[in-house]
Amino acid sequence: MKLRTKLIVAFFGLAVLPLIGLVVFSYLSSVRALRQAVEEQSRELAGRIERNMAVARGEFLQNWRGVRELDWPATSREEFEVKLARAMEELGPWAPLVRRWEFQPAPPAAAPPPPGAEGSDAGTPAAPPVGPAGPEGRWWDEPTVVWVQPQEGQSTQDGEGAAGSSQAARAVEADRMWRFSFAPDVDPERAMVPARRALERVSARIADKVRELEIELQQREVEADAAARAVASGVGDLHAATDAAIAAGALAVDLERLRNRDEMIGSLLGTELSLQTGLEGVGLQGTLGMQLDKQRFFRAVLEATPRDRGEVPFAVDPEGQVYFRDDVDRERLIEVSGVSPELFAEACREGMWSDDSWVVATKADPETEITYGIARPIDDSLAEIRRATGRNFLLGLGMIGLSLFGILPLSSRLTRGLQDLSTDVDRLAEGELDVRAEVRGRDELAVLARSFNHMAAQLQTQREQLVEQERRGREQEVSKRLLEAENARRGEELEQARQFQLSMLPAEIPRFSEYDIAVVMRTATEVGGDYYDFLPDPAPEDGGQGRAAGRQLTVAVGDATGHGAKAGTMVTAVKALLSASAPLVDLAEFLAHGSAVIKNMCVERMAMSLQLVRLSPEHFDLASAAMPPALLWRREAGAGAAAVEEIALEGLPLGGLRGVRYECRRVAWNPGDVLLMMSDGLLEQTGDDGSPVGYRRVTELFREAVGAGGGGAAATSGREVSADDVIRRFNDEIERITGGRAPADDVTFLAVRNISRAAGR
Repeated sequence: MKLRTKLIVAFFGLAVLPLIGLVVFSYLSSVRALRQAVEEQSRELAGRIERNMAVARGEFLQNWRGVRELDWPATSREEFEVKLARAMEELGPWAPLVRRWEFQPAPPAAAPPPPGAEGSDAGTPAAPPVGPAGPEGRWWDEPTVVWVQPQEGQSTQDGEGAAGSSQAARAVEADRMWRFSFAPDVDPERAMVPARRALERVSARIADKVRELEIELQQREVEADAAARAVASGVGDLHAATDAAIAAGALAVDLERLRNRDEMIGSLLGTELSLQTGLEGVGLQGTLGMQLDKQRFFRAVLEATPRDRGEVPFAVDPEGQVYFRDDVDRERLIEVSGVSPELFAEACREGMWSDDSWVVATKADPETEITYGIARPIDDSLAEIRRATGRNFLLGLGMIGLSLFGILPLSSRLTRGLQDLSTDVDRLAEGELDVRAEVRGRDELAVLARSFNHMAAQLQTQREQLVEQERRGREQEVSKRLLEAENARRGEELEQARQFQLSMLPAEIPRFSEYDIAVVMRTATEVGGDYYDFLPDPAPEDGGQGRAAGRQLTVAVGDATGHGAKAGTMVTAVKALLSASAPLVDLAEFLAHGSAVIKNMCVERMAMSLQLVRLSPEHFDLASAAMPPALLWRREAGAGAAAVEEIALEGLPLGGLRGVRYECRRVAWNPGDVLLMMSDGLLEQTGDDGSPVGYRRVTELFREAVGAGGGGAAATSGREVSADDVIRRFNDEIERITGGRAPADDVTFLAVRNISRAAGR
């Protein structure tokens, strides 16, 4: 795919994808806002239904109180009919909602016993006279329906069937005092109510009745207590009696509230509303109950709900029965929920029910346990939102399509420079390093063209540099071969110097009958600056024992500055001086003479530290020129810290200054004592923590080695410590610190043990 096509496709994709996202977001936001607004309005309408129900409830209860206040006990049938008519008038607009009036007679009292009979009581009232009984039994055995609301479409005047029914009813009333066989009016919808709802309702009513009885009992107890306090009154009981009267009044208010609540719930749920009445002429007493048509009651309230946008108001009673304004609303709500009204009632108790095209909002009345709701269709609004969204999307696509006509020439202009640059790249690939691209403008293509020109110039320069480097490479190859030859020559000379320096050192440690000697030396380079030597006094050999018979021995330990060939030259000069005169002259005089000789050699920035010890079985002389102090362990001093003595003498290195004087000190020692001489290599070597080992650590190592510290190998084995034991301990420490690598500076330790007594002297 060409770059031009890619640019067009990329532009179209980058324009369409955000448009789609914006349109989808706008649609979802509009739908969400619509649902929120409709839900809020639906909740407000549900609250309005609740308020309408409260108003209707108050009006009905007010009319019902008027019915209860009538003088109900009647003396005849005609008076009872008149009172029933007045009751219907008191109900006013609620009279059409009455389903029926039903009289429930109370069982008559038992007849009094004959005079003189056992258990007779003259004070017992006589039973009322018993009226005539029909062929089916006594008339009070069953409830009697005294009035039934005509069904819709019926008339007591029009229609032969209706008139005949009314006449038959009147005939039965004349024969049996209005006794109608009561056929229970079974509601099919109520039969479908779950047993669980019925049980909850019964339990709640039982609890309210128990509470009512408890309040009555408490009220009577308080009133009795108040009366007793008033009778027995003193002034002190007046306040207590007043408090008891106030408490009784409060209990009466609670009792009245419970009773009003029962009446209110009964009026809303269609249960019987009753009052006590009877016929005084025949001694008949009972309960006259009125039963409302709750379906019509709810319809009367729901009809007052506005239905501007196709709303469907409904109500759900505590038993799960759903009420609608008419059957049309019922069918529409079933269409909304997709389930039966009973299951829909269960869902309404959980809060909100909504689907794609409807919003259902509910509001529960905690006092009456009735749930009011509004189902509102939003499919028309959603369709309008979808149409607007589609129009916006098509409009956006049209604008993007128009912009494509401007993209075509722009993409051609953008790719023209790339085509020219591609041609220049091909020429460069063919070897034309002097080709240059034309730079037009300051955009990215111009930057790319400048980069191409810079690259071509660099390639041309690099080709020239490669030619020059090839020439120089040949020259360097020749120089390398000459250097290798020179390095080989110098290496050979350095090896010769190393062999010469090693020849300056004793080939082996001499064996003396008076002294046990051991030494260790580690060099930093192949030609080191440390030096040690043994110079015995001239004396005849002892009878083939292989040990020198002379009693004196001069030991030298030195350290030349630096390393390599220069240090080897300095060591050679000092060894020559020692071999010539050291065993014959005073040690301090030798150091002064040697310093002057080295100074006169004009060896630039070269000097040498040197320590000389002339041994004899009874004592030794020690002279030092800038060497570390020597250490002496006295066997007789035991294991304390004082067993190791430090012998330090001041002095400048040899070759430093002319006319320098040195000190020679004589120190007595005994058989078994050990003398340790050293260079500064281990003292300056860094340990594990990065700090120098130091003179104190060297002293501790020496004490451990000779056994004074209690940790030496000789001390643990019970034998006498030897010079090898001491040197072995220092050699192990050097290996531990350096890890087997060459030390930073030459390291030399020399140990001498006095064994003259062990030799029989």
